[in-house]
Amino acid sequence: MLRSFLSLTAVLGLSIASIGCESKVSSKPAKPAASAELRSAAVVTTAELEKATSAWCAGLVAIGAASDPAREADRVLNELYGYESTGVLFKPTLTTGEQTFRNTRAGAKAYFVGGDTNFTSDKGFALKPWKTARYEAKKNVLQGDVAMTQGNLFLTAADGTEVMVDKTWVFVKGKDGKLRLAVHHSSLPYKP
Repeated sequence: MLRSFLSLTAVLGLSIASIGCESKVSSKPAKPAASAELRSAAVVTTAELEKATSAWCAGLVAIGAASDPAREADRVLNELYGYESTGVLFKPTLTTGEQTFRNTRAGAKAYFVGGDTNFTSDKGFALKPWKTARYEAKKNVLQGDVAMTQGNLFLTAADGTEVMVDKTWVFVKGKDGKLRLAVHHSSLPYKP
């Protein structure tokens, strides 16, 4: 789609700047995209994607229920996020300002369990604790070793209160056959 958009702007003689779109690119070097030796040639199935989203839900609940939440968060991050392979673009639900995006493992861990002096506003989203978490996909796109899903996450607190969160996840299948998150976007639904 982006390629079609860029082709269309070229045909029309427009530059991105001339149609009112500008971008600021960080001067920090980005982690390189997953190289061929880290990615799988195997195609992701719907069943694998459902297993991965269920594992994420179970992981969130497990962090809050653990006697050592930080250790459990490490396990969840190692198992479900591609910080060591693809890199991760993570936009958590309850973040703001300079710390909105958590593209480092330390930033993600701080969001889930707090306790990091570099992220002082984090109190630990997973420490609510959540009694249940369930994901309902609205749309899945499977392309080779990449699986994209968008839908709603329903979280139930210990007092029975339910919260719905909008999710967009992109998983990449590694050589080990496991799906790990490369993109995790989370937001509360818009209320006009």
